[in-house]
Amino acid sequence: MAANCSNVNIALIKQIQTFSPGIGCELCQYTLVSVTPQHIAASHMSPDGLHSEKISMSFLPTSMPNGCRVSAYSQSDQISSSILDNGVNYCNLHNLVTASGLAAQPGFLEMTNEWACLSFGLATCSL
Repeated sequence: MAANCSNVNIALIKQIQTFSPGIGCELCQYTLVSVTPQHIAASHMSPDGLHSEKISMSFLPTSMPNGCRVSAYSQSDQISSSILDNGVNYCNLHNLVTASGLAAQPGFLEMTNEWACLSFGLATCSL
């Protein structure tokens, strides 16, 4: 799969739909909010229904052939749960990228750290 922005966008949309509770993924709880070729907005709900996060992904072609830069964030709706969330916001994005197969694509590079993503170092992502 060429990783141009259109293909990346489609892969992430399909993964969000696959992780939708309406499709049968009871633990995933992802919902598409809006989609354009340059942006995806989604939400995630914890399995217990007590915590929710907003997810935003923006797509920008790079100068590399079939390259795409994705800038993304997941933000907890509850301030108290976002301080030390054990990497929940990181895992929201990591799970989508990994399950979609994008993380295994040639040239994939993830750029984050504790400054950009609080609790990144504590994250234990799994579905």
